[in-house]
Amino acid sequence: MKYVDSGCGKMPLISLIAILSISLTVNLPGLAISPIMGKLDHVFRHVTELEIQLLTVLPNLVTIPFILGSGKICNPRNQIAVLGIGLGLYTLTGVLYFFADSMIELILLSCLLGVGCGLVIPLAASLISQYFVGKARTRQLGMKSGISNFTVIFATMFVGWVAGISWHLSFIVYMVPVIPLCLIPFMTSSYIEKHKVEVTP
Repeated sequence: MKYVDSGCGKMPLISLIAILSISLTVNLPGLAISPIMGKLDHVFRHVTELEIQLLTVLPNLVTIPFILGSGKICNPRNQIAVLGIGLGLYTLTGVLYFFADSMIELILLSCLLGVGCGLVIPLAASLISQYFVGKARTRQLGMKSGISNFTVIFATMFVGWVAGISWHLSFIVYMVPVIPLCLIPFMTSSYIEKHKVEVTP
C-alpha cells in the first residue's frame, strides 16, 4: 500500500485520492452546461430567456442554504453519511436529467442538484483539514482548488462537444459524483485510522 505525508504521519494514498475526488463535483452545477443554453432555445420554443437562465442560476442559489446547513449538521460521526446522501442526490439528478423533456422538469432538477451539491461542498475542504496539518494541508487544499477548476474547464469543453449529438448527453457531466461515491469506503475514519502510519519524533 502506498502512503502520503499528512503532516502528522502517513495515510493511504487511496484515501487521499478519495478525498480529493470530491473536488471533481463542487464547481459543476450551472457552469458546466452553459454551452447548451443557446441550443435550448430551439429545443423548447415556448420558454422565456429567464427560464433558460434559471438552469445555471438555480443550482448555485439553492446550494447556499445547504452549504450552511451541511456545515452545521456535520460532525466526525455523521459527515460520511451526509457526504453519501449529497453525492447520492447529485448522481440521481444526473440520471434524471436524461429523462427530462420539459423546462419545468429541468428547473426542478436544477434545484435538486443544488441540494446535493450544497451538502457536498463543505466536506471537500473539511475532510482535508481533518486529516492534514501544516504544509501538507496547504498542499492538498491547493490540489483541491486545482482539481475543481480543471474539472469545470474540461466539463464545459466536453458539453460543447456532445451537445452536437444530443442536448440530453450534455447532462452526463452530472454523473461525475459516481467517482467519489464509489470511493467513500476509503475516506471513512475507520479505514484511515486502521491504515495510517504514525511517525514518531
